[in-house]
Amino acid sequence: MIKNLVLDVDGVLTDGHFHVSDNGVITKTFNCRDYDAIHRLQHIGITVILLSNDFHCLQYYADAVGCEAIHVDFKLKKIDMLSNRLSEELTQTLYCGDSLHDLDCLRTCGYAFVPRNAEYPLRLEFTVLKRNGGEGIVEELEGNIKSINNPNMYLVSLVLS
Repeated sequence: MIKNLVLDVDGVLTDGHFHVSDNGVITKTFNCRDYDAIHRLQHIGITVILLSNDFHCLQYYADAVGCEAIHVDFKLKKIDMLSNRLSEELTQTLYCGDSLHDLDCLRTCGYAFVPRNAEYPLRLEFTVLKRNGGEGIVEELEGNIKSINNPNMYLVSLVLS
């Protein structure tokens, strides 16, 4: 049973690109499908947590979707931050990350998924999603979470379709 969804931001919710204006303002692009999927997951009781080392972008997006944000200045601190926040619930946590910096979290959480364009070693070890980062990853994860949490309902929908 999955109770928590933890998402690395850059490369999962975004495509990993940074856009820099002439004034030096950095922007990122998020997919509106993820925004909607996060709300649907929260509606069914899933806690959504975002992790990033980009504090301003992280906090802005987390506030917009109404979920928790954990700022980590060093990616190696991620697992400590998660352990402190979720403690015994790590086995009921799905983590999605795209880089080797996410490796400890991917290995520690009960469920681990990576985008199709994640770093190659991760694609060998963890469940690979059909979508690339920034292409509606949370929408795809929503289907996985629902089928894991209620496998009988998933089978019924297959039979009826």
